[in-house]
Amino acid sequence: SVYALATFINGFVSGGKDGKVRVWNNDLEAMRTYDVSAAVLTEVVIKAVDQRQGRIVIGSSCSSIYQLDQDTGEVTSLITGHREGGVHAVATHPTKPLYASVGEDAILRFWDLASRDEWKSKVLEAPG
Repeated sequence: SVYALATFINGFVSGGKDGKVRVWNNDLEAMRTYDVSAAVLTEVVIKAVDQRQGRIVIGSSCSSIYQLDQDTGEVTSLITGHREGGVHAVATHPTKPLYASVGEDAILRFWDLASRDEWKSKVLEAPG
């Protein structure tokens, strides 16, 4: 099952229940598959993805956010910051090393990718 999609200039990225991220071209051909579950040695259900500048930011059902380097395939754990439930959406800034996430805990959070620090947050009326 696919739970997450994001577009970029050359195609799109998908992620889902199988813990894999796939990069597709505009002709709907799978160009690359990354096994995030195998990389982090635990089952990962991917709930959100976004892609910028050769990096894919991944939100999971276990409240963790990962970064995938498209060149090397390396997966890095960025944070485990949403307290309850999973991460429902992630978005990266188009030019700066920043991203946003929102999850079941109803908190919209903004993060610095370099330091992995939260720099702003807002409590929402309902889960994201």
